[in-house]
Amino acid sequence: MAAGVKMILINGASANKVFWNVDGAVSAGAGAELKGNFFALAGEIALGDGVILEGRALTIAGAVNITNGSLAGCLLSEDPEATLIQPDCTLSTGTITITAPTGIGMTYSKDGIDFTNTSGIFTHLPGGEYTITARDANGCFSTKSFTIVGFGHTPNLGTAAGFILFTSAGALGNTGPATFITGGAIGTNSGAITGFGSVVCVQHTANSVTAQCAVDLAAAFNEIRSIAATQTIVAASMSGGTFYGGVYQISSALALTSNLTLDAQGDPDAIFIFKVTGAFSSAASVNIILLNGASVSNIFWNVDGAVGIGASASMKGTFLALAGEIAFGDGATLEGRALTIAGAANAYNNSMSLCIPPTMPVVTIIQPNCTNPTGTITITNPIAPGMKYRIDLCSYTNTSGVFLSVPEGTYSLSAKNAAGCISPVTNVVVLAPTNSILWTGSSDNEWNNAGNWIPAVVPGSSCDVVIPISALVTIGSGSAAVCNNLTIETGAVLTIAAGNSATVTGSLTNNSGINGLVIESSSSGTGSLIHSTSAVTATIQRFFNDANWTDGKDGWHFISSPVAAQAISPAFTAELASDYDFYAWYEPSNIWVNFKNNSEPPDWSTGNTLNNGLVNNALDFYVGKGYLVAYNSSADKSFSGEINVSDVVIQDLNITGNTNPNRSWHLLGNPFPCALTWDATSDWALTNIAGVAKIWNEVNQSYTDLTSTPTSVIPSMNGFMVQATGETGSITLPASKRDHNTQPFYKATASETRIVLIASPLDKSNAQTSTLYLHPEATPQFDLMLDSEFLAGYAPEFYSKSDHYQLSTNAFPTFNENMVIPFGFVKNEANNYSVELTESIDGLIVYLTDLTTNTVQNLNEHPAYIFSASDNDSPDRFLIHFGVLGVNNPEPVTKINVWTYEKSIYLSQVTEKTQMEIFDLQGRLLLIQVLNDNQLTGIALPYQSGVYIVRLTYSGYSHSTKVIL
Repeated sequence: MAAGVKMILINGASANKVFWNVDGAVSAGAGAELKGNFFALAGEIALGDGVILEGRALTIAGAVNITNGSLAGCLLSEDPEATLIQPDCTLSTGTITITAPTGIGMTYSKDGIDFTNTSGIFTHLPGGEYTITARDANGCFSTKSFTIVGFGHTPNLGTAAGFILFTSAGALGNTGPATFITGGAIGTNSGAITGFGSVVCVQHTANSVTAQCAVDLAAAFNEIRSIAATQTIVAASMSGGTFYGGVYQISSALALTSNLTLDAQGDPDAIFIFKVTGAFSSAASVNIILLNGASVSNIFWNVDGAVGIGASASMKGTFLALAGEIAFGDGATLEGRALTIAGAANAYNNSMSLCIPPTMPVVTIIQPNCTNPTGTITITNPIAPGMKYRIDLCSYTNTSGVFLSVPEGTYSLSAKNAAGCISPVTNVVVLAPTNSILWTGSSDNEWNNAGNWIPAVVPGSSCDVVIPISALVTIGSGSAAVCNNLTIETGAVLTIAAGNSATVTGSLTNNSGINGLVIESSSSGTGSLIHSTSAVTATIQRFFNDANWTDGKDGWHFISSPVAAQAISPAFTAELASDYDFYAWYEPSNIWVNFKNNSEPPDWSTGNTLNNGLVNNALDFYVGKGYLVAYNSSADKSFSGEINVSDVVIQDLNITGNTNPNRSWHLLGNPFPCALTWDATSDWALTNIAGVAKIWNEVNQSYTDLTSTPTSVIPSMNGFMVQATGETGSITLPASKRDHNTQPFYKATASETRIVLIASPLDKSNAQTSTLYLHPEATPQFDLMLDSEFLAGYAPEFYSKSDHYQLSTNAFPTFNENMVIPFGFVKNEANNYSVELTESIDGLIVYLTDLTTNTVQNLNEHPAYIFSASDNDSPDRFLIHFGVLGVNNPEPVTKINVWTYEKSIYLSQVTEKTQMEIFDLQGRLLLIQVLNDNQLTGIALPYQSGVYIVRLTYSGYSHSTKVIL
C-alpha cells in the first residue's frame, strides 16, 4: 500500500468486519491508514512511519516490523448494539443505551469526544446521527452509528424570533415608499440596510444582536432539518391543495401557482413544516389560506435555496432560507418572518407583520432533592387571560404555567398568547437530585419541621442525613421519620420521643455513643427504631408503672432487652431490694426464679438460661429471653449498648413434666426496639412451636392470646410466651418482621370474624378473655397453629373446651344453630362475676347457658351475664350455642332453643305447654313428650350417636331442628 493512501469506510462499514487474507507479505507506506484484520500466510508485515492501523496485523510465517511513530489499534469482536428511546412531546430528546459490548473496564464515547462514559447510557440527545465507540480495558474498540429522530415541533428560533426580515450574510434593501414593518425588527449581520429610512421599525446592522441572531437562525434551520418527515409529497400537489398538520418533505424546488390551504382541523397547536429541497417561489396574487385554527406561529418553510414572493401574493409562516436571496414582489404581504442564512433580502412596497409576542418567560425552579427526584418549573411571567405555555417543544396545552415531575435536563420554555403569538424561549436547567440534606435547626429541634433543613423539605427514604456536631434533634411530632443513611456526629443527640418512630433504610452511624441516640418511653407509649447496621449504640428507655405493692397481683410487666450485654443490676433493680421483683421463667421446674435468689435451687444462675447459641453472663439480660418485673415506684429504666438488628435463634425449647398446667410454655422476648409482627410464616422458622403466643395483660392480670392467623403484634421490648409441642422446639425471632406498629396486641374489627367473651369479677379488678373465631382451615379437633391452650393468670379461669383441651383461643370453620361449645369457669377470690360478650359476628345470635342455675341468656340482647360462684361449683358450668337472625320467620313471641350435650337434649325458653317429637333420619317417631313451663329442660336420650330431628309444636307454631348426639 503506497504512502499516504487511506482506506475509507462509509455508510456503516466497520473495521472489525473487514478481513484481508494475504498469501504473501503485507506492507504500508508512511502515513497510510489501514482498516481491518490482515492475516498473512507467508511473509513480513511492515508498517511505515506514521501508519495508522485500525484493526489487526497477524502473520503465520514472517517478521512484524513497525517503524517508530507508527500507530496500531485493536478491534473488539462486536459492534456496539443499543436500545433507543426516541424523542416525543413528553421528552424532546432521546436516549441511547448500549446493550453490547458491556462488562468490566468498558468505556464509551459519543462522536469521539471522550471515553468517560462508563454506563453506556447517553441521554438528552436531540435529533441527529451519533457515532458511538466502545472501548475495552485493553484499548480495543468498535464503532457504530445510531440515529435519534427528531419529531414534529415548532423549532427554537432563539433571538431570530424577534426579526421579520433578516440575513446572516447579505444586504437588506427596500424599493418603494409603501413598505410597512409591524411587530418585529429587520437586520443584517454582514451587509448594508438601504431604502428603509422612511420605514418605522427597529433596525440592526452587524452588531451583537445580529451576530447572535445568525447563530440562532443556523441552529433553527438545522433543527428543522433533523425533524423526521411524516409525509413526502411532490411540489405540484401543493398548488391549489389543502394540507393538514404534519412534517412534509418536498424533494425539489417548489413553485406555488395557486392558493394553498392549511387546515388545523380545530387544533390550534397543529404544526405545519415544509422542508423544500431547492428554491421556493409563488406566483403573483397567490394566497396561503388558514382554516380551523391554523396559526401563523406554527408554520415553517425550510428552504434550501432562494425565496421569491410574487406581486400581491399573501404568505403565511416563517421562511428560513439556507442559500439564496429573499425577494418580495410589489405589494406582497407576509404574516410571519423571512430569514436567510446566505443571501440578500429585498422588500418592494410590502406589508410585513409579526404577531407581537409575549415577553420571554420568567420562571422559578424547585430543584429535585432526595425526597422528590424530579423538579417543578413555574412560569411567573407572562401571565394573562388565554395564555398557554410549552416545555421542551411540546404543544401549548399547559394553562397554569406549572410543570410538575420534570426530570434532570435542560428545557426550553415559551408562552403563547390568545392571539397565537409565541414568546422568545427561556432555557432552564433541572439539576440531578442529590441525596444529601443538611440539618440547620434554624426553626426548632423537630426533625419533621421542613424549616430545619436545606433544602426545606423533611427527609425521605432516599435522603442521606448528617446530624452535625452538638446538634439536638427530636423526632416528636407524631409523624414517622425516615431516611437513607444517617450519621450522628460527636456531641450530637437524636431523640426518638415516646410514640414516634424512625426508619433508616441505609446505614446508621452514631459517633456520639450511647448518649447520642435516645429512644424515649412514657406511660402512653415507647419510641420505635428500625435499621440494619450492626454495632450501633444507643440508650433505649422503658417506662414502668408502679405496682400496688400491697397487692401481689398488680403491676407485673413482661420485658426483654433490645441491646447486647445489658446488665440487670443496677439499671433494672431498685435501691431497696424490697422495692422490686425481677423474675425469669424456668421451664424445667415450671417455676419463676427471682433475681435475688442466690441460694435455693434453682437459683438465679440456673434460672437465667436460654439455649439460643449466645454467650452471656447470668447477671445480664439474654437477648431473646423475656423477664417478669414489678416496681414499687414508677420509673424509666434504660437499656444501653449495641442495638440488636439480627435474627435471634432460640433452640432446645422442651416440654418438662406431664401434669403441670404451665408445662411446655417458654418466656421469650422481642429483641428489637420496635414491634414484631407475629404471623408464624417461614421467617419465624417454627419447629414444634404452637401458632398462638401469649403476652401478659397488666390491666387484666391475665394472659392475652396473640394469634398468628390473623396476625398479631408483639410490642417493642415485650416478653411473650410460646408453647413447645414436641420434644425439641425452636424458633427464630426474625428481623424481617420488625414493624413500627404501636398496637399492644391483635384486635380484630368488631362483628368481623370472632366472638370475644370476657369473664371478670364485678369490680373489674382483673379479667380473663376467651376467643372463638372463624378460620377456613380450622377443624373440630385441636389445631396446633390456630388454637391455644389456656394459661392461668390471676383472673378467674375461663376457657372453652375441646376434647381434653382447655382453650383460651378456639378456631372453627363455621358457627351454626346446632353447635354447642362447653366452657369451664373457676373462680378466684371474688364471689360475684360477669361473662360479657364484647365482640361478635354480624347476624349471629349468641346464647349462654349456665348449667348451675339452669339459666339461658341471649347475649346479643343482654351482653353481660351476672352470676355468683362458690368454691364447690363444678368447673363445667357454661355452654355457648347459637341462633341465626332472620331464620324461621314468622316466629312466636318466645322461641324455644334446642341443643344437645353429652347424650342429652336441652330446651330453653319453654314458657307454655309444648309437644316435642323426636324422629330418626328414616322418619320413624322415636319419642313424643309434652313439656310444661320450665326455664330449662334437660332430657337424657338413650339413642346411638347420630343425627336426629326434633319437632316442637306450641302456640300454633311448628319448628323442626336437626340435632347431633
